[in-house]
Amino acid sequence: MNRSAKSRWNFWCFLLNFKRYSLTISLWCVLLFDPAGATPLSTGLLLGQKAVTTQQDPNRSASQAYREGLQLYKLGTAESRQKAIDKWFEALQLWQQLNDLANQALTLNYIGAVYDDKGEKQKALKYYNQALPLSRAVGDKSQEATTLSNIGKVYSNLGEKQKALEYYNQAIPLRRAVGDRRGEAVTLNNIGAVYSDKGEKQKALEYYNQALLLSRGVGDKSQSATTLNNIGFVYSDLGEMQKALKYYNQALPLRHTVGDRRGEAVTLSNIGFVYSGLGEKQKALEYYNQALPLRHAVGDRRGEAVTLSNIGFVYSGLGEKQKALEYYNQALPLFRAVGDKSYEAVTINNIGGVYSGLGEKQKALEYYNQAIPLRRAVGDRRGEAVTLNNIGAVYSDLEEKQRALEYYNQALLLSRAVGDKSQSATTLNNIGFVYSDLEEKQRALEYYNQALLLSRAVGDKSQSATTLNNIGFVYSDLEEKQRALEYYNQALLLSRAVGDKSQSATTLNNIGFVYSDLEEKQRALEYYNQALLLSRAVGDKSQSATTLNNIGFVYSDLEEKQRALEYYNQALLLSRAVGNKSQSALTLNNIAYVERDIGNLQQALTQIQAAVNIIEHLRTKIVNQELRTSYFASVQGYYQFYIDLLMRLHKRDPSTGYDALALHISERSRARILTELLTEAHADIRNGVDPKLLATEQHLQQLIDSKAKLLQELSNKPKTETAIKKLKLEVDKLFHT
Repeated sequence: MNRSAKSRWNFWCFLLNFKRYSLTISLWCVLLFDPAGATPLSTGLLLGQKAVTTQQDPNRSASQAYREGLQLYKLGTAESRQKAIDKWFEALQLWQQLNDLANQALTLNYIGAVYDDKGEKQKALKYYNQALPLSRAVGDKSQEATTLSNIGKVYSNLGEKQKALEYYNQAIPLRRAVGDRRGEAVTLNNIGAVYSDKGEKQKALEYYNQALLLSRGVGDKSQSATTLNNIGFVYSDLGEMQKALKYYNQALPLRHTVGDRRGEAVTLSNIGFVYSGLGEKQKALEYYNQALPLRHAVGDRRGEAVTLSNIGFVYSGLGEKQKALEYYNQALPLFRAVGDKSYEAVTINNIGGVYSGLGEKQKALEYYNQAIPLRRAVGDRRGEAVTLNNIGAVYSDLEEKQRALEYYNQALLLSRAVGDKSQSATTLNNIGFVYSDLEEKQRALEYYNQALLLSRAVGDKSQSATTLNNIGFVYSDLEEKQRALEYYNQALLLSRAVGDKSQSATTLNNIGFVYSDLEEKQRALEYYNQALLLSRAVGDKSQSATTLNNIGFVYSDLEEKQRALEYYNQALLLSRAVGNKSQSALTLNNIAYVERDIGNLQQALTQIQAAVNIIEHLRTKIVNQELRTSYFASVQGYYQFYIDLLMRLHKRDPSTGYDALALHISERSRARILTELLTEAHADIRNGVDPKLLATEQHLQQLIDSKAKLLQELSNKPKTETAIKKLKLEVDKLFHT
């Protein structure tokens, strides 16, 4: 019995790592996250190409208001942009009085652009659609093409990709008709971005390469740099990180040459993202920290916020959750200042991810639920799917599996609606994970195989590796260990092919776990040690802690208990360093098992008490009664071991009061479960009870808790037998009052 309990806890340790990895994939879907670099607004909005030239007296006021609006717009704050709109409305009224259709169209386009920036997409469409017939009325094909392109960009951001393509494809022949090869390159670039978002990466590359040829043909280094940057972004999405770096490194000197510091910052940021994906977190930070002062210097507050958020993501990946929160909380007010609701939602989502990683599930849900209405307000259905997916992951962690499936299925519908195959694959993966947890292994395999088909269809090797890993896990659970190893080894090859050290470490860890199960302990250690080297190389303390925990378990199985303790204590230090309370509790539990096995019952008691204190702390963080009940049910193993240990101590020394403490823990645990189940069922058993009796009950419970705590303290001290006997009698009397 003890043996199986210990195995279950170690299994949880492995599963913790597995779940964390699955959730990271979900977060990454939102954090591929410098669309300012992927589809720059400046290339879609060629608004400044037509100058206001009418400067005679009747037009002077309109021209002045228009120019003042431009100056305010360039300041980039939410306040200045609102003032810019006011100025342009002033100009618009004057152009309307003068019947100047061309300048009306130009001004309406700018007003639309500000609302687009603010995330108010429907308002943006309203003004773009007013501009469009005016451009057509004056026969200005160039301006008409720009407006069509801008409308296409709004629909793309709203997730209506087919509608976006319709508008972009109307703009292309107009660009060609006026010989605007640069504008044609811009629109081809935007079409490429739509196909990239749809997961059709090869088609995206076709359009980007057409755009690149045109940009180079007209000698436009700036636009060439943008397209090279976007090609790099596609390869990054495909998990081909070295190829991504190749294109980013071609874009970077071009941006430097033309003095495009804003664009240079974007590319530096994207290079940082690649290194983050490769697990080279310190190198990622170097590039992000080069980008940050450039963003600040050019007054790109939104871009500055993006980079701060990306730095936060790196620290989160390194397990430095508090540092991650610092950067996210710097980014958040900047996004709010520039009125960017879309990125505000992204950042709130990521803060939720940090709290989830810290085990503060209720706080995670609070942030995710703040992100959802923002996603909906800006029409970001893809982002909404990501956050719904993350909410599902929290409920899954809390063992609320049916509720998790509800959120995952909502996310899947949205991902499919916007044609996002990559995100659909992620959600199918997570649904498979729930069914695996529910012991419906064949159903889990069905979902994993659907996910694998999609990942392969879009050429995403990294995601394919994750799914192969998950399939391997199912076969391991089904005791088909050799088949599990086949899938893990396929996953490992892909992870290595894309240079993803973190993912490779996870897979090596999982392979080690299989060999441990097969009783090939030395081989298990070989794989665990390879995993540990990679986790340390990329600075992932949380992953390192998981692997150290698993190594400790192998040594415990080999009866090398002292060596097991060494590894568990290293794991505990790392878990505490990154503030991962759940992982710390798990490791303390494992240490307690070893201490008990070698006869150090007092030391075991200290460790399990510390673990239970963490569990109690995490439980109090969950406000929702239903979730609290689920969480408490999922951690009953801690209490069972605690009670078992107390009874062993009682058997060794019946005079110290451990039996009374065990009884108290057992009664309190059962009472709490009953109370919470009744609360969940909305059954108020105290309804109509005399308030005096309720007050007496509360007073008695407080007395029992305080005396039990004192009993616990005395049991760890020498020469307290008399006091313990007295307390035991008092506690017993209280229980029978």
